[in-house]
Amino acid sequence: MARNNMELFSLISESLRLAIVSFLPSEEAARRTSILNNWLKIWQSEDHIDFNENFFVDSSSDKIKQAQRKVFLDFITNWIAQFTSHDINKFSLTISNPQTCGETIEGCVAFATQQGVKDLTFDFSDPKWEDNNLDCKHALFQLPTQVYQLGSSLESLKLYSCGFDMQNLHNFVALKDLSLGWIEVEIKTLKKLLSTCRTIDNLSLEKCLNLANFDLGDEPLGLTRLVVNKCDAEYFIFNAPNLKYFKYSGAVFTSDINVRAIEEVYIDFSLESEFHERGNELCQILHDFSAAKILTVCSYLLQVLF
Repeated sequence: MARNNMELFSLISESLRLAIVSFLPSEEAARRTSILNNWLKIWQSEDHIDFNENFFVDSSSDKIKQAQRKVFLDFITNWIAQFTSHDINKFSLTISNPQTCGETIEGCVAFATQQGVKDLTFDFSDPKWEDNNLDCKHALFQLPTQVYQLGSSLESLKLYSCGFDMQNLHNFVALKDLSLGWIEVEIKTLKKLLSTCRTIDNLSLEKCLNLANFDLGDEPLGLTRLVVNKCDAEYFIFNAPNLKYFKYSGAVFTSDINVRAIEEVYIDFSLESEFHERGNELCQILHDFSAAKILTVCSYLLQVLF
């Protein structure tokens, strides 16, 4: 029966197989194409590539995990080796313990650089990390120097547990979307980054450390979207006259914010475990975002104020 199924798959036209794979989530597409060799080249026809370790490694046994991880690394190597030239706009690599697979990562970097991708993601965080485990928030891998060669084409860059060289960021003259996570980011670095890459209008910070004093000064920022998720921010000072969307998750903060064009705000103080006297801070936050057309707040804020 299995053989008959394989024969049926081989009879499907390439255009139809491409259509089928395009409707599959990346996880399912990876599984199918890794099993069916003649589908491998079909998955290569997509303009976005997502190599995600979590699609392959799902066992609780360390021995099985090692075997699954090897399958994943071999899959990447074989895919790149069999790649036939066409435009790739988006490339994503999600893999833990990057120190143990440097050669595979270098191959991915070389591939993405050669393709001149517009959207690039490197996620080296570990799924086992806890949100409040600050010891894990140091970069496990440094962004390879070849990536900075994408300066004229790169529009979106997402780095998780991946460090970067501030001196080379000026190369990213087209960068619009920047996401950083699971690393230490000093506020002076963030200010330098926004002043260097003035094309950035979408900034996302997730589980970053050393951002307690989120003071970006009075200089107007070009941001239109800002997401700060479970960082250690204690107060916010920034001037973003074009900001339309703001999302925050973490502890209560004090604020001095100018966002007169704001349209949508989402505020979540679920990390707060006790109801302290924070009414003044919460009222100031609501005042700063009073121009928002859509305001979503957590139950903590409502219980403290009302």
